[in-house]
Amino acid sequence: MLWQLAKDQIEVAKIIGQKISDDLARSDGEQVLLLISGGSALKALEYIETMDWTKVTIFFLDERYSIDNIDSNFSQLVQLDWWAKVRDLGVRFVDSRALFGEDLDAFTRRLDNDLKNWLETNPDGRKLAIIGMGQDGHVAGIFPYPEDVNKFSELFEGNNLIVSHNVVGKNKFPWRVTTTFCFFKLLDKSYIYICGEEKREALTKLKENKLPKHEFPAGIFYNINEGLLVTDIDLSK
Repeated sequence: MLWQLAKDQIEVAKIIGQKISDDLARSDGEQVLLLISGGSALKALEYIETMDWTKVTIFFLDERYSIDNIDSNFSQLVQLDWWAKVRDLGVRFVDSRALFGEDLDAFTRRLDNDLKNWLETNPDGRKLAIIGMGQDGHVAGIFPYPEDVNKFSELFEGNNLIVSHNVVGKNKFPWRVTTTFCFFKLLDKSYIYICGEEKREALTKLKENKLPKHEFPAGIFYNINEGLLVTDIDLSK
């Protein structure tokens, strides 16, 4: 994994946006699955440019399940001016808002099927990701389970591409549906977006890379293909 220091959050977003723009320009007409994270990492989307958005499919690395969808990552996405622009330019996407009457299990199966269908339909497609990291070291919807290493392994280190679990007590959005380490290994290139002084302690832990993944899931960054971490946190200070 490579590291790149930027002066502020805007520069982090610009660097990642430009890198993905370059990747799309080199895709030679291949279909691209652009996997994204919610929260501040959405800023990078504003700096992505391509001549043909119809070759790009957007899919969230994780989703917050709720019946009313108020807090869902996809609901945040559709509020962006950027979204209206690329939607009109023909971008493809998987709508990860819960359908009316859809329970958590059905919701999880639908997203799992959508992901597998894309992979099967586009065996030569490129898989690019923008990945954030929480202050507790969580990645996508993969949260630490220091109290239960076996549960962590069962959820995230098996063969499932997508799983659901309840993180009550760990996060204010308890019901999570997330891609897993198994899927992370399929990514062709990943851009890791980490900004803000509140992440300094977590970034230090990531740099040291001494904690097991059930305590600090972000350690998976050292095991993914072509990872570039871009941050505005200078650990030398």
